[in-house]
Amino acid sequence: MQQLREGFLNPITYETCQRIAEAATRRNKGEITDEEFEMFKSSEKLLLDSWTPMSTPRGNRRLNKEVIPNGLVMADLDHLDDPVGVYERCVRRLAEEGIVRLVHLTPSTSSDRRTGGLRIIFRQPEGMDIVQAQAWFYDQLSDVPEKCKDKHVKDFARISFLVPASYIIFPENGVDGLEEAFADISPVSVTTAPVHVASSSTPAPTYTSSTKTATADKDLPTEYMHIPYIDVANALISKLGGTPVQGQRNTRVHQLAVNLRAITDNDEALLRNIIPTFGLPEDEWRKTIHSACASDYPPLVTRLTQQVLTELKPGVEVPELPMPKKLPKLIGLVLEPIPEPYCAAVANAVLPAFATYLYNVTYTYIDGRDMESALMHVTIAPSSSGKSSTKDPIDHITARLRTRSAINRARSQQWKDQSVSRAANERALQRPKDLIIQYVQPDMYPAGLSERLADADGRFIFSQMDELDKLYKLKDERFTVIQCAFDCSEWGQERVGKESRSIMTPMKYNWVASTTPGGARNFFGRRLTDGTLNRMNISTIPQREIGSPMPRFGKYTEKWEAKLAKYLDNLEAATGHVRCPQAERLAEALDRELKDIAVATNDRTYETLSFRANVIGFRKAMVLWLANGCVWEKAIEDFVRWSVHYDLSCKYRFFGEAIARAEAEDNSCIGRRGPVNLVAELPDPFTVDDLLRKRAELGNPTDVHHAKDQIGAWVRRHLVELGTEPGTYIKCRK
Repeated sequence: MQQLREGFLNPITYETCQRIAEAATRRNKGEITDEEFEMFKSSEKLLLDSWTPMSTPRGNRRLNKEVIPNGLVMADLDHLDDPVGVYERCVRRLAEEGIVRLVHLTPSTSSDRRTGGLRIIFRQPEGMDIVQAQAWFYDQLSDVPEKCKDKHVKDFARISFLVPASYIIFPENGVDGLEEAFADISPVSVTTAPVHVASSSTPAPTYTSSTKTATADKDLPTEYMHIPYIDVANALISKLGGTPVQGQRNTRVHQLAVNLRAITDNDEALLRNIIPTFGLPEDEWRKTIHSACASDYPPLVTRLTQQVLTELKPGVEVPELPMPKKLPKLIGLVLEPIPEPYCAAVANAVLPAFATYLYNVTYTYIDGRDMESALMHVTIAPSSSGKSSTKDPIDHITARLRTRSAINRARSQQWKDQSVSRAANERALQRPKDLIIQYVQPDMYPAGLSERLADADGRFIFSQMDELDKLYKLKDERFTVIQCAFDCSEWGQERVGKESRSIMTPMKYNWVASTTPGGARNFFGRRLTDGTLNRMNISTIPQREIGSPMPRFGKYTEKWEAKLAKYLDNLEAATGHVRCPQAERLAEALDRELKDIAVATNDRTYETLSFRANVIGFRKAMVLWLANGCVWEKAIEDFVRWSVHYDLSCKYRFFGEAIARAEAEDNSCIGRRGPVNLVAELPDPFTVDDLLRKRAELGNPTDVHHAKDQIGAWVRRHLVELGTEPGTYIKCRK
């Protein structure tokens, strides 16, 4: 209990939350965007201590299966107006009844406390599990808007960030009331989250300025793929800005842990053997590494780590992100006949085909926009690696579409034949109205695509392409088609001829394609930063080792087809606007995870790609949920989370460096917001040399003649005057 008290009274906690509160106030005033505030908050929260309110870890690791529940449950009320007022109106009575044990403002609260959140710790009612307890508690808060109730059930091992003592609303006497509030709870259950205890034989590694090496435990690995871990760490430190100064050390340790997780098997002991302390207290250093390893998101090979590994050893193999062991029933069914090397690509490639069966089904994303299940997928892999493995499962999934489309295509051809054979003086046959052809060939010109979309009458059309260059017949329109297809935006052809047909219709075009890495680079060319790439889902297939046995495919049986038919029936039966709370909570959680990774890796490119990657993941979750008869599975959450991270890792693998270069080039074209006031930029007093240095920074001529002419003009306009010291000038006070 004393540790918890000290955590609330920690001056670093107070200073950190003050900075977040000031940023929240600036956000409320419109001085910074929501996105900028979230990024700032995420980075600042890394400096906060944390504890596990609902459990006590049994051992050294904070895993849900290894903790001892203590009978407390955590609930959050987010995005509140007047959080203190909400407590007084809705929560105080529960606190007075002894149900609620602790209430404090969350770090997101603004400095004026007009906006923010509440974290509430309450006693778990007897006979209820954690899910039931949280649902029961929210039912007691009938006056609180549902959108403010964070109904994402927190597991027993979930941490809670500590806040300043002044943020505590209940107990009313603040930290002095903690002992009484938790009197019937085991004291060990409400202390700060435990960290590993160092043995005397393995002190915390410290990089010295001369050697920059860590004290190593001889029983732990020292290399990854024959690359010394110390070399990787040194390179990462250099790319992250060098040795941190006071105030940056905690963040830098966390950044290193995040970047090294994937190549150390998320092993805390190994990370402690690699990451320097930078002068941090040992407990704080260990706690920071533990926090990174205990994150919900899987260990990823970040772009920065991949870049370092490639520089240290060109051609090094980067580990693939493994699929979850338990898959959604539909994905598991699709993968039954598929050999393991192709499973990741097939699992992602089939979803656009499934989504095509949905008609007029909309849902709301976490940003408040309504959307449909628009999905486009590209498998990028070397030649002869098995890219065609996606064809058979998609053929079986789209069999219904192809049968219906073949019938209507024959009717369309019959109408064309009859129209051509009629005499010039005969009345033209009217074109049939219901020529719905959803399975289309990709080698269409823009006019043909417009007609197929119009005939589909709001339904999705679908194409399967052996090569991505099948879209080349759309010419320059292909990138517009991709962008419009993601958003289902209006698209078409405007014509003025009397025989021509003007068409404007929503672009509902799902497709699946494959290509080689070189083909992908040629296709996108210089279009890497215009939003085309991040609207697509990317997969790959690992290249087989030379001489490895040939993968064997299974058979598609009648029993398999019957099972598939049930899922397709569910998709075709869906209609209208639907809502899946679990998918929404997953999207919110992934949004936080992806922002945390972007902050930890200091990677703006990653964050930019992550926005639409999360949208794609949300759409996949909705398709799987609808196909499953609107029944949610934990396996859907695990699969979608993996799919989002896998998509991002593939985009980085094939385009990461090219995107970074393109973004740098784009940014170099952006000038200052306006002319530079050189007088304001100079010190007071200043010399000719000061002006020459400033002109050099701005790329202006640096000869003394130009500089003196400029100062002379300033003197004439009474902006500056001669200083008291020879060769100096001072600014005029107006």
